[in-house]
Order: sequence, then structure tokens, then C-alpha cells
Amino acid sequence: MHPLLRIFINVIIFCSASILAFDPFEFVFAKPVSELSFSTRLIEITDIKSYFFYTALVLIAYVSVYFIVGSALEYSNPTPKTEERVASTKKQMMMGFQALLYVVSFTTLWLWKVDPLTHYYGYYETTPYSFKSFFLNLFIYLFVFDTWFYWTHRLLHLKFFWNQVHHVHHQFLEPTAFAQDAVHWFEGILQGPMGHVLTTLVYPMHPIAVNAFGFLTSIYALLAHDGRILDLNDHMKHHHYKSCNFGLYWGFWDYLFDTRYSRKKFPDLYIPSWLRNNEESVKKEQELQKKEFQEEKIF
Repeated sequence: MHPLLRIFINVIIFCSASILAFDPFEFVFAKPVSELSFSTRLIEITDIKSYFFYTALVLIAYVSVYFIVGSALEYSNPTPKTEERVASTKKQMMMGFQALLYVVSFTTLWLWKVDPLTHYYGYYETTPYSFKSFFLNLFIYLFVFDTWFYWTHRLLHLKFFWNQVHHVHHQFLEPTAFAQDAVHWFEGILQGPMGHVLTTLVYPMHPIAVNAFGFLTSIYALLAHDGRILDLNDHMKHHHYKSCNFGLYWGFWDYLFDTRYSRKKFPDLYIPSWLRNNEESVKKEQELQKKEFQEEKIF
């Protein structure tokens, strides 16, 4: 059986087995679901047919962004497209697609069966949404998601989770943007939708805002694995050194718990593979990293 077909069948079985026997909408709202506005939910999932319809729709949207943005980043990336690089890119793309099947299936299942039961569901049906609300949503989303990501990332580096889960992602020492979703399905759910929905449990999040933040975060993560100037949290060093830069958006928790990259802790120079046979390029890279080290000593 083709790997993709096997994965898809597993997702269908998982989702079908997870469907609860009751309809939460009957217990949350007396009025019909169709009367709820975008202040409560963006998609209306009421039965198994609409579940699979919206799962397919969301999957198409995210897979499209994944391949379009990822392809644009890899095409423009100056890294030589060696035979090894191309083979690795194809592997990352295949793994990313498989992981997105699980991630999207979990997300839409949550929106159908769990989200209507949460404390803040429907909050903005009766409460005005202001600019202050938006910026509070933004700050809380970034802080909560980054906190969740940092600590679950540290968890994934423990021996058991590393051997069973996280090593799948870390096999790519010089990842492409596509490595963002080239993960074990458990990691994809743990560090993706679980961190995303957690924000809605701690504070009233407007559905439009929280989904926009999640969508932009997925693009940000592609940029981080591309490893160039828009890798704002220097995630590429995490792939090389493994025990530093665990955060998602910024280095707050890394600085607080001394897991931030520094030349003092990691004195060995990282030279990209495509520069290692070029003496002039290696020399420039060493001078650049030496300069960074001197700047660290100043501070």
C-alpha cells in the first residue's frame, strides 16, 4: 500500500473513532448553530459530513501555503541544489504533507467537539471587540504559544521522546523551509494545534484574530527553517547544536534558563556544508563568527 494512502486511512480511522456520541451544541446554546457569528467560530462543523468537508478545505489551504511558500524560499535560497539537497528536500516535502494530515484532522476535530465546550466560547457574541482586545489577544497568543513551545520542545529532547519522536525532525542538520512540518505526527500535533488552542483556554481569543495568528505562525516557522535573515530566533543553530535556542518567537525562555546559543557554550564553528570545500568562504565565515564572539564578550 502506498505510504500516503496508509496515512490517510489511519487519519480517517482516528477521526471516526474519536467522534463523540453527543452534539455539544445542544448543551451550549439554545439557539441554532447557524445563528452564531464569526465572533464565535469561522467554520460550522455540525456532523461527520461537514467535518470531512472542512478538514479537506483547511488541509488544501495549509498544504497550498506550505508548498508555495516553501518552494519560493527554497528556490531563492543560495544553498547549492546538490543531489543530496534535492533528495532531502523531497523527503521533507513528503513528511510535511503526511504530518499536516494529522495536524489538520486534530484541529478540525477540536473545533467540532471540544471548542464549543470551552469557557470562553461565544465570548465576543456579547462583548465588544476593540483595538485593546486585539493587542491583548496578540500578546497573550505570542507569550502562551512560545511558553508552550519552549517547554514541550525541551520535553522532546529528553531521551525517550528524542528516540521515539523528535529525532525524526532532527535528521535534517541543514533543513530547508519544508522541514518545518517534516516531523513525527505526535510532535506535529503537540507543538502545532495544541499550543494554538491552549491560548483560547486562558483568555477570550477572537476566532478571526487567533486563526490569523496561527496562519502567520505557520509561515514564520517556514522562514525559521529556511535559515536566512528572517530566521529571527536563529533556529538553524538549534538544528546544528541541538541543545540551544528552543523557543519559537523569541529567546525569552532560552535566556532565562540558559539555553540560548553563545560562542562560549558552543565554541566549535558551524560552517555550512556548501562552504566547507571553499577556503575563502570558510575564512570569511570564521572571521564573521569571531566578530560575533567578540561582541558577545562586550555584553
